[in-house]
Amino acid sequence: MVQNSSKNCRGGFYQRYGKLTQLINKPAPALKRNYERVILAILFAIAFPSTSLAQITPDTTLPVNSTVTPNGNINIIEGGTRTGNNLFHSFESFSLPTNNTAFFNNALEIQNIFSRVTGNYISNIDGIIRANGTANLFLINPNGIIFGANARLNIGGSFFASTARSLNFADGTQFSTAPTAQTPPLLTVNVPIGLQLGTNAAPIQVQGSRLAVLSGQTLALVGGDVTIAGGNLLAPGGRIELASVSSGQWSLGNNNQQLVTNYGNIQLDQQAILDTSNIGAGEIQLAGGQVTLTGQSQVIANTLGNQNGGNITIQANNFTLQDGGFVSAYTFGEGRSGNIFLNASDSVNIIGTGTIDDVIPTLLLGAFNASLLRDGIFTGSFAAGDAGDLTINTRQMTIREGGRIASVTSVGGRGGDLIVNATNGLEIIGTRTIDEVVDISDNVSAGLPIFITGIATGTLRSGKEGGNLTVTTPRLIVRDRAGIISATTGSGVGGNLTLNAGELVDLRNGSIVATLAVGTGNAGDLNVTTGQLNIVQRGGLSSSSLSAGNAGNLSVNARGVFVERAFIAASTGGKGKGGNLTINASELVEVATSSSIQTGTAGEGNYGNLTINAPRIIIQGFRAGVSTLTTGAGKGGILTVNATESVEIVGDTPGAFIPTEDTVSFVLQNERRNLAGFATVNFNSSGDAGDLIITTPRLLIRDGAGATTSTLGTGLGGNLTVNASESVTLIGRGGLVTATFGNKKAGNLTVNTPRLNLQDGAAISADTFGAGNAGNLTIDTQNLTVQNGSRIGAGTLRNSTGLGGTVTINAQDSIDIIGTSAKNIVPSGVFASTLGTGNAGDLNVETGRLTVGNGAQVTVSGEGAGAAGNLNIIADTVRLDNQGSLRAETQAGDRGNITLQTSALQMRRNSNITTNAFGTANGGNININSDTLAALENSDIRANAIRGRGGSIQINTQGIYRSFNSDIDASSQLGINGIVEIKTPDIDPTQGLVNIPGIDESPNIVTGCQPTGREASSFTITGTGGLPPNPTQPFTSEAIWRDPPSASVATDNRQQTPDKIVEAQGWVRGANGEIILTAEPSGVTPYSPSLPIGCYGK
Repeated sequence: MVQNSSKNCRGGFYQRYGKLTQLINKPAPALKRNYERVILAILFAIAFPSTSLAQITPDTTLPVNSTVTPNGNINIIEGGTRTGNNLFHSFESFSLPTNNTAFFNNALEIQNIFSRVTGNYISNIDGIIRANGTANLFLINPNGIIFGANARLNIGGSFFASTARSLNFADGTQFSTAPTAQTPPLLTVNVPIGLQLGTNAAPIQVQGSRLAVLSGQTLALVGGDVTIAGGNLLAPGGRIELASVSSGQWSLGNNNQQLVTNYGNIQLDQQAILDTSNIGAGEIQLAGGQVTLTGQSQVIANTLGNQNGGNITIQANNFTLQDGGFVSAYTFGEGRSGNIFLNASDSVNIIGTGTIDDVIPTLLLGAFNASLLRDGIFTGSFAAGDAGDLTINTRQMTIREGGRIASVTSVGGRGGDLIVNATNGLEIIGTRTIDEVVDISDNVSAGLPIFITGIATGTLRSGKEGGNLTVTTPRLIVRDRAGIISATTGSGVGGNLTLNAGELVDLRNGSIVATLAVGTGNAGDLNVTTGQLNIVQRGGLSSSSLSAGNAGNLSVNARGVFVERAFIAASTGGKGKGGNLTINASELVEVATSSSIQTGTAGEGNYGNLTINAPRIIIQGFRAGVSTLTTGAGKGGILTVNATESVEIVGDTPGAFIPTEDTVSFVLQNERRNLAGFATVNFNSSGDAGDLIITTPRLLIRDGAGATTSTLGTGLGGNLTVNASESVTLIGRGGLVTATFGNKKAGNLTVNTPRLNLQDGAAISADTFGAGNAGNLTIDTQNLTVQNGSRIGAGTLRNSTGLGGTVTINAQDSIDIIGTSAKNIVPSGVFASTLGTGNAGDLNVETGRLTVGNGAQVTVSGEGAGAAGNLNIIADTVRLDNQGSLRAETQAGDRGNITLQTSALQMRRNSNITTNAFGTANGGNININSDTLAALENSDIRANAIRGRGGSIQINTQGIYRSFNSDIDASSQLGINGIVEIKTPDIDPTQGLVNIPGIDESPNIVTGCQPTGREASSFTITGTGGLPPNPTQPFTSEAIWRDPPSASVATDNRQQTPDKIVEAQGWVRGANGEIILTAEPSGVTPYSPSLPIGCYGK
């Protein structure tokens, strides 16, 4: 039976309150027994009409009113006003009890059904809404709409439910829920363009419902607050539109809403699902002030076939996803998956369940299942189709406790790009804090901890190239085992990872930012641009390859870089080539305790180079290092350090150090893993170590620190070059070292600086500890100081078979080698030595002034089966003082010679120049070319041998000054003595004459008689033994000093200025009758023999 609106009103009231009236009319006992219950029921019924009693009640506001005909539990809705292919219905109330149906019995040609509620009742729908054909159905009720657990849709078109006050059409007309007499008639209308919502629009709730439309259709809920509690909204290949609009106008089907004045809240909870998956996924749009996904709720738009998928767009002030929920747009077919756009003007919060699972390890190993992805936002391709992009724009973003954002690809598709823009900051916080920090600087791959919180792009198995990952924010903080990673585990190329953080990037507590290649594909590049980069407490920044793929390049551009108990690495563990690592800092790079910056190869792949550019570079603390390593067949990378102000390498063992006397670099051999510093190393591999180049004005190394290149395998060692435009200072334990522990040659070591200072046991060395030859050591400086047990040299260790390297020192101004180590155990010195079977290298020194004093040494030696090298010195002046020595010692061969060329050689206080030959070895030769030679205070020149022939001593000089207890000796204890040969210029007696001064002394001399003969006599004075004819002339080889027989007191070696030699002007007889020639005869008694008168003259 068809009811009009007035009957419906009366009937509805009677059905609601009739039983209550009967109850009130009962006898008093019944009323008394039920008094309280009845009163409460009346009040509740009036205030909150029972949803189970709700009706579909037409009103009378249309030209042709709607009719509702009950047919069992089906309410048949007919009538209404038709305009073209549009049908309008108007109801005073519209509610459906459980298992009831509202059947819009429209004509099949109807395209749109517009229905409104003009009364004051909420629409509570717990049944089925049905319509004929493919008509779209609009339901607007400004009082609110609730879909119960049994609510369903059975329509061929789209479904729009809204708490708007009116539908707006393109021609300016409206279909309002508050009609008046002035409302224009609905004559011709098109599809509505929007919904007008009043102030504080009423909510829409979906409570466990399954609301679905057919493929390609739209399911839209637009109201105040929108809550999906356990419900499923399905629009396969179509569109799901949820909008929470407190006030303003909502444009249907438009992702760019500009007419909304205030947004409400959208809440998805209790495993709520929004799903548009299909052959080509449909679109999903969520717009609200606070958009929240909780309780494992899901927003899904997956592409299952060969059609491209639609986008997921979320517009919010604040977006929160937590408790196992996720948003995903995947492709499992040939079609491209849709993009995901999340725009939150204030904040984005992704919060996981906080439990550790196998998502990331599984991803890295390639055995990946999309169902594992939850607690986040994801795009991906698991078939031939490409994955869509994922873009997040917000002010402040937080990912916590297992939350994730990822774009992955598998099988054949390309991964989508992932872009995060957070204008205020981004924090990624994992599930646990690292209470006890464990050092991980030894192992690059150990820097990939299992993390469950973060942002990732990846290509798996046979996927194509992965998408690029870009994060832009002022401040990025990643901590507590969280991470940002771009990985490839198959044949595809990994995507690039770019971090742009204008103020800060802070990685700590086991967190990591990395690009990674596990399969045959190459890893992407990693680029970080920031103000300050801090990596601490096991944090890591890495680009690496663990298989055949190449590692990506890693680039850091920052104002400052600080690394403590953490690492920065670019490495390869397989056949792939390691990536290059470049750090550019405008102020400071500091590497602190148990930290590393390194490139390395552990497989067949070649190195990546490592370059650091900064004004100041500081390496400080236990096991703080910058290195390029090779542990496989690949070649190690080149390490280049450029600092425009200074480089400081400071260890954790301050104070003086007593090195071993066996070899210069023994300290670095034993502690190379603990020293702070720079290193290029071949660890037990066939690959060559890389070169190390340091360029800076000032280099300081102290307290257990160093810079080294070495090889421990069959590969060559790298060269070490230091270019310091102002100074190099080495203090205490450590220094500069190249070494080989294997069978290949160590690298060469070169230092170029105006001032080089070593003190307190510091070392510069090029050594061999194995079958490989040591490298050469070259120092080019103006001033060199080696003191307090410090040492410079090249040597071979005991049991080694390699040859020692050549040491060459060029010091334009001076070399000062002074003192010994603490307790006088180890002398300061410059050395070229061998303790093994290989020959030592030569030691070449050229300088303006060479000083060796206080027990210091310049030595070439061979203490094993190998022969010593030769010591060659060229200097303007050489001073040996207080047990300073030049030594050449050998136990084998006929080397160990000393050649000294100087203008002045001075030896004082027990200093010596010595060649010693032990065993049957012949003594080395000593060749000295010096203008002057002074050997004073028990200072010796010796060429000694035990059973072999003594070495020869050859001295070419213009003069020797030697105290009586200073020896020049060439001898053998049991063999043949050597030869001592001293050469001075040939004697010319007249060279000892001195011209008379220009003053005329004739008035003081008595004039004698004229000689009678024509031939005048001559008188020449020569010096006695040990005295030169003239103080300005040297000793001659014919006038060598001989010790006086009775000399028991040390001779005064001071030079005395002799009286001038003046030609005799006369003679006198002394008191004893002795005739004395004199120039001044007035001081003696005159004697006048009888002479002819003519002899006196007038």
